[in-house]
Amino acid sequence: MCFSPAASFTAAAVTGSLGLIALSRTRERRDLLLAATPVLFAVQQCLEGLIWLRMPMEAHGSVSGPLVLGYLVFAQGFWPVFAPLAVWRLEPNPARRRLIAPWLAVGTAVSAYLLWGLFAGAPSATVGNGHIVYGTGQVHLTLVGAAYLAVVSLPLFLSSYRSIVIFGAIVTVGWLVAYVAYLAAFQSVWCFFAAVASVAVVGHFEVARRGPRLAPA
Repeated sequence: MCFSPAASFTAAAVTGSLGLIALSRTRERRDLLLAATPVLFAVQQCLEGLIWLRMPMEAHGSVSGPLVLGYLVFAQGFWPVFAPLAVWRLEPNPARRRLIAPWLAVGTAVSAYLLWGLFAGAPSATVGNGHIVYGTGQVHLTLVGAAYLAVVSLPLFLSSYRSIVIFGAIVTVGWLVAYVAYLAAFQSVWCFFAAVASVAVVGHFEVARRGPRLAPA
């Protein structure tokens, strides 16, 4: 998270716990990817907490190396593929699966482009206005940003489960707030909002455990 190491590790503990709860509520193998999402957010938040801890040790005020690379691989390379894949895997409706499937291809393209820039550059992390600001040396086009938002949110809205649509709404609002209010620290702040959305994932599996999963109106 973007505020302090304590906040990052607290977020990791909370989201990790939510992930374990979600995994304990799964009923079918197709549920596993979505249920594991909060655990993966927890890993990412732990990486950011470790980056915070490294900050005081760097005389030049900038952290680079495996921790920063790992965080950015999660943020830029992993989620654009994993998000549509998890929703596609979960979805029981064949027609909706066909609508979600193309976003897997788009997500793979976005991930490949961002990873190419990430490994070709020199990723670093600095503190600015109380937030972690990540740099890759790559200029991201508006089209790439729009495609990223599309692949991590639209498949959620295409789901036949209301709880997943709510998850998508939280992710989208968090993305927009982070972009408008925290542009310099966007990657850090947005990933925090996405982690907060883990509550909706647990809600999905809790509802499923107690009764039929309801489709959106």
